[in-house]
Amino acid sequence: MLDRRQSLGGRFVGEAEFAGSSDALLYREQGRLTFGSHEGSAEQAHLYDFSDGPSRASVYFRDGRAFHDLDLSQGLDLVSHICDPDLYEGRFMVLDDGRWQSAWKVTGPRKDQSIFSVYSRISCEPSRPTDLSTAPSGASRARRGPLAQSVEQLTFNQ
Repeated sequence: MLDRRQSLGGRFVGEAEFAGSSDALLYREQGRLTFGSHEGSAEQAHLYDFSDGPSRASVYFRDGRAFHDLDLSQGLDLVSHICDPDLYEGRFMVLDDGRWQSAWKVTGPRKDQSIFSVYSRISCEPSRPTDLSTAPSGASRARRGPLAQSVEQLTFNQ
């Protein structure tokens, strides 16, 4: 992580988990963020809706707002999201069966940042059902009901 405006660098190390079925996945990450003089825990969650097939997803924030679409049918996708007045431009790339990366460039009057992440699979095993009705508000509107079948656990570094 790099914030050019504040001349600060940072690092986030943690684990992420995908849980769900073939048409929707709840993504949760948690770990330790060091950014400038700040050090503490951090977390994020997104819903991946695969209604258009297994390599294309609509990605939503935990509150149900649209984040971006993602098409990894070719192993690479460029995405964008406007968080007015800033622009987030992302690049997602599949490296191999167990690794992928994302790179975000964030620009605007409030931000000038780069965020680079590498994800590596650490296990893949069946899980107990995940009920999105207990997920953050809004996520359950995009996909209701219990989602079971798989869990993907990843390690990642930013």
